[in-house]
Amino acid sequence: MKRILLLLAGAVLVAPALAKDPEVIQLSADTYMVTYQNHAGIFARDTTTKKKVIETASRFAESKGMVLQPISMDFRDVGNGPAQWPSADYTFRLVPKGQESGAVDPAATSTSSNPDMYTELLRLDDLHKKGILTDAEFAGQKAKILARP
Repeated sequence: MKRILLLLAGAVLVAPALAKDPEVIQLSADTYMVTYQNHAGIFARDTTTKKKVIETASRFAESKGMVLQPISMDFRDVGNGPAQWPSADYTFRLVPKGQESGAVDPAATSTSSNPDMYTELLRLDDLHKKGILTDAEFAGQKAKILARP
């Protein structure tokens, strides 16, 4: 019985050490996201999960010789069913040291007056498929979009 309890206690102590580190994903040239799922389940604390992603992002920024600028934090608490772990997604920008100017407003980073090329092409393709644009109009508009810098 003591052996079983010792093995169980050892497994509980070793399991967190085997946990996977948060993953850093590059979203654009200077924007990154750290994602992490805390597999401690109902025993996980939201502060621990959030702290882990922020520390990982800070270490990543230091390794690049830059400073991070937070954009957003998305946290999901533990769910009601199996394998619904608490998780956090931390989005941030890397800026050179000395150029940091506070948090970035996500709405300010997107230019609503100049939509991205992909969105424009999808909209154009949709209009072409619905028959609103002829083949010649579609080709002309597509060439204009692709010619933009």
